[in-house]
Amino acid sequence: KGFQLTMGSLAEDIDGKSVPVIDFSQKDEKVAKAIDRALRTWGAFVCTGHGVDDELSEAVFAEGKKFFEQVSEETKQKLHIRHNGARWRGYMPIGGERSHGGKTRDLKAGLYLGEDHAADHPYVKQGLPLWGGNVLPDKELPNMRELFNAYIKQVKQLGDRTMDLISIGLGLPEKTIQDRITENDAISIVRMWYYPPQGSVPHAEVKQGEGTKGKQKTEGVSKHVAEKEWGIGAHSDYGLWTIIRTDAEGLEFQHPEYGWSKVPFIKNSFVMNAGDVLDRLTGGRYKSRFHRAMNHSSKHPRMSMPFFYDPSWEAKMMTLPILSTTVPTDETTESRNARWGKTKITCDFDGKVRYKEFLAKKVANVFPDLVPKELLVNLKSTSAPSTRHAIAVPVTTKQEKASEDK
Repeated sequence: KGFQLTMGSLAEDIDGKSVPVIDFSQKDEKVAKAIDRALRTWGAFVCTGHGVDDELSEAVFAEGKKFFEQVSEETKQKLHIRHNGARWRGYMPIGGERSHGGKTRDLKAGLYLGEDHAADHPYVKQGLPLWGGNVLPDKELPNMRELFNAYIKQVKQLGDRTMDLISIGLGLPEKTIQDRITENDAISIVRMWYYPPQGSVPHAEVKQGEGTKGKQKTEGVSKHVAEKEWGIGAHSDYGLWTIIRTDAEGLEFQHPEYGWSKVPFIKNSFVMNAGDVLDRLTGGRYKSRFHRAMNHSSKHPRMSMPFFYDPSWEAKMMTLPILSTTVPTDETTESRNARWGKTKITCDFDGKVRYKEFLAKKVANVFPDLVPKELLVNLKSTSAPSTRHAIAVPVTTKQEKASEDK
């Protein structure tokens, strides 16, 4: 139930027991109400009627598939993320990301992307993480850059509109989140994932407590992990908002009452979900749920393109001014705090911490040269850096670059 859908039903929950589908082509008030209901329960929904050009999206996925299947391994290695510094762009091989505290590999390869910032952008000049140009095989795939830039621009605009709809659903002025949190220039972290067919890549070792025998010690590890590997294991998203386009089923979300549920796959739709930061910004009203993904096919790859739409670099992390009578909280303080305890966020959302402190600590293991240890320990945003990323990226400091230029 919930998989055979008609356009007339797309703004309604089918039965409440599966991730809902919302048609964005309807009136804003109706869409905002449906988003509010979805985020207070599942923390996610499938978006149709979104306005992103379907032909453009399909061309982007076709170009991405060419990259993973036709571009030579030699070229991919030249584009490897370890060669591209703090901009954090380029090719990531299978095994470059891990789940469950860094203990199990994710069965996916990736292309790290973002907005194609010019060299004279002030943040690029400062060498800040995430700012810079995309690293693409322009000779082999000359259309890729233009296609990806057009797609990223349209999806970011969709993110902007979604923030307005979320603000309305919270009973706030329409531009509240854009004015206070993204500051009308959200950080765009984009990935293209290639999940190879099951069985096409030798299995990685599954460590004690994460496999199929004995008590399952790690939340979200499937009992059939010995037969099939997850493309990405159970996790919640770190930031504000995620917008995902994919070409096949395989994504699942976890509900506290209904357990793991397959997300309805609807061609040309986007799956959207709240991240840990939005959960905190709304005082727990909108839930950041655990989710995972797998390519179930042993014959065909699965492609996915998540767009992480995050607060601006300088945004103050402060709880939104929501009236409890406008958006009721449907869980106890104890259960909310227990859910929050599964994340690494440690600061109070009182405006004293800016989002750049979250990002600096998140990527500290990726860029060990970027943030001095004495500064890292004083960042109050989170308890520890992310363990997802297995590849450390060297960063040339300003002093080293000056020395090289002499």
